[in-house]
Amino acid sequence: MNQEREQMLGRALTDRYAYEILTHLCDGIGPRMAGTPQEKEARDYLISQFEALGYEPIVEEFTYPLWESSGGGAAVTAPFQRELAAAVLGWSGNGLAEAEVVYVGYGRESDFDQVDVAGKVALLLNGDPPGEPELHRTEKYLRAMQRGAVGFLLMREVPCGILGIGSCGMKGGEISQVPALAITYEDGMLLRRFLEKGPVTVKLWADSRTRQEISWNIRAILPGREKPEERVLIGAHYDCWYNSPCAHDDASGVAVMMGLAKLFKELDPFRRSVEFVAFGVEEIGLFGAYAYAQQHAEDLRKVAAIFNLDGITVDGASQQVFCTGHRELREYIAGLLKENWPEIKATLEVNLYSDHWPLAERGVPGMHTIAWNSFVQTINHTPYDTLDKVSQVSIQRSLAWMSVLASEVASEPVLPFGHKSPEELKQIAAEHGVDRVLKLENRYHFE
Repeated sequence: MNQEREQMLGRALTDRYAYEILTHLCDGIGPRMAGTPQEKEARDYLISQFEALGYEPIVEEFTYPLWESSGGGAAVTAPFQRELAAAVLGWSGNGLAEAEVVYVGYGRESDFDQVDVAGKVALLLNGDPPGEPELHRTEKYLRAMQRGAVGFLLMREVPCGILGIGSCGMKGGEISQVPALAITYEDGMLLRRFLEKGPVTVKLWADSRTRQEISWNIRAILPGREKPEERVLIGAHYDCWYNSPCAHDDASGVAVMMGLAKLFKELDPFRRSVEFVAFGVEEIGLFGAYAYAQQHAEDLRKVAAIFNLDGITVDGASQQVFCTGHRELREYIAGLLKENWPEIKATLEVNLYSDHWPLAERGVPGMHTIAWNSFVQTINHTPYDTLDKVSQVSIQRSLAWMSVLASEVASEPVLPFGHKSPEELKQIAAEHGVDRVLKLENRYHFE
């Protein structure tokens, strides 16, 4: 290990700055839902922090369709009457439905083939089938509507009364009349037990609407010394859900990004520029990242890679770097991790639901860093994703290994990976089985 890297790692492992960012986002501001005063407070805070570090932040405004809800609920109406603990899912339809329930398992296409949900309320398990690829709630909801369901209930896959929310739509625009609500594991199991005895009727409703709103991406650029026109992009989203301070998703990513901005400012310039982007409005549809990709469409070829720090760390959870089907990129990142952090795996996994995707689908080598295990799956998008789940040590360790990955990509004379062509992206989508999902969601852009 050369002396410069040693000094960089020493600073990363001892500096408290990133953890102070995390603390303020979680405890000082709290939930930062798009369209709320707290979102603007987070924006202003990050602008002031970039300025204090000596950057000249660029604030890029974009418009998007804000989904919002003033509430909803669910109740059993037959063969007994009981109110269910429920929370409205993002991009839920606006309306009321009362119909028989049908259980559809995890909501795979093969699961829907086994039952008839037309005119009924579909009850599904949250999460992914064990050992199978990601099955996002958006895919489940769209498939239920496609099959004629009039309501959608997503039961948590873990017990103890946890209500977890999230978006069940990605494109925005007009909402449907199909209400979509999250319920607890316990209430879901109650419904399943009674379904074994006979028909069960439920009533569910959601008060949802959309309106045009404004949000902001915040950019800060550290110029390179030899190839300043090329840049390595490091991004994280500063919005989150209304029910949580979202320490893991994604205050941890913002904290590490800001820690890198401070750390790299104190070093000699790299060959390439490094661009830091705090993305807005990720949770309800990646709108900030899509706006960035559109606003910078003409110069995306100059983005050498994007590191998307979405949910980068939680105490005790294993960390991974998803390389979006890009084999040369995966081999390069795996090589950097092997020496000092062999437990962090670089994989070819393709994730469609975070801020790297709008750039990756345009060919940019895209990486999503994430910490995940059953515990993270339990607290994700719940009130329990709080500061106590992410320690200063976890943040500093993540800052250390990310500083090596990002600085090496910014310093390489010639990178051993490059942009993907539309044909190559089409092949990756087919190999990883995400082409059918992109088509279902009307996000397939490769032909």
